[in-house]
Amino acid sequence: MIGDTSGMKLKDARKRAIELEGMVSKGIDPQKDKKDEHHAAEKRMTFAELVDRFRKFNLPRLKPKSQADYSWMIKKYLQPTFGRTELQDLRRRDISDFLEEIAKEHPTLANRLQAVMSSMLNYGLDKEYLEVNPIHNLKKKGSEISRNRVHQMNRIRKRNWSDPCWH
Repeated sequence: MIGDTSGMKLKDARKRAIELEGMVSKGIDPQKDKKDEHHAAEKRMTFAELVDRFRKFNLPRLKPKSQADYSWMIKKYLQPTFGRTELQDLRRRDISDFLEEIAKEHPTLANRLQAVMSSMLNYGLDKEYLEVNPIHNLKKKGSEISRNRVHQMNRIRKRNWSDPCWH
């Protein structure tokens, strides 16, 4: 089949069909150029387009609190910084610099942003929108300090000490 012939004369359509048949007999895929163009268009996907697909297909799988956190971080930090960047132009150095800048003031947030971005890029990798995840095995930029929790006596008294988790 040669495709849409509505704008062709019968003579031209026959000629095109013969050309395509000749290509096939030589082992050439006449659709290869169209396929390559389609794949090239997908490879030119921007980070913002990846975000849209990630939100549509992957975010709903997360718990509501995680969905809210991811959405906030994407909207506040990732979209403004990387939204217009084409996926193949994302560089490890640029992402690392961005995360280091955030880590100066908010080390834990930098680590969370890295996790969200890595999750999104892994999604893009699985869907073949990218060939590699540029931040795979990137060391965390923020050093997190766990907080000491001091329990107040009135809260300790209210605990159900018969609960098996306390034994």
